[in-house]
Amino acid sequence: MDEGEGGLRERKKRQTWSALREAGHRLAAERGVENVSVEEIAAAANVSKRTLFNYFDSKEELLFGPDPEDPERLAALVRERPAGEPLWSSLREVVAGYVAVHETRFRLHKQFRYASGGVLEPALAACVAGRGTGDPLHDELLTRTAMTVLRTAFAMWQPTQDYAELSRLVRHGFDLVAAGLGTDRAPVR
Repeated sequence: MDEGEGGLRERKKRQTWSALREAGHRLAAERGVENVSVEEIAAAANVSKRTLFNYFDSKEELLFGPDPEDPERLAALVRERPAGEPLWSSLREVVAGYVAVHETRFRLHKQFRYASGGVLEPALAACVAGRGTGDPLHDELLTRTAMTVLRTAFAMWQPTQDYAELSRLVRHGFDLVAAGLGTDRAPVR
């Protein structure tokens, strides 16, 4: 089946973007962000420095910027949630699913104290808007509380720990809120 010129071009652009991101992440993880140049990243991805700058404005954007596939990846995570599932459970699974596919990104962000709201918060807001209560304050609190759970779990997790610990902390945080954080009902772990 012929993809056509546009489809092939887009696929090659995505492959080049991914090769640059992967090379940057690998080199930064091995040597540290400050010890890696854009020339080295380009060489590791087998492209020129000029090509690198066709895709990224800076080394920081390459290493820490959003993945262009994240919005669709997050939309798919939202669509996968069953219609009758409690909204807070859906938010927990969307956040956990996002965390599951971004180990390298989260490790680098933690190691270099880089924080980003990224594309996750708008995806959670869309999830809530699609299944929310109709009370704007309630829906906004759900979205922001879900982000707070992730940010708090991320703050507690150390990159020297197994990555599964971050997912455990995220799920535990969601469970604590669901059980009534600050009440005697909150589970102890």
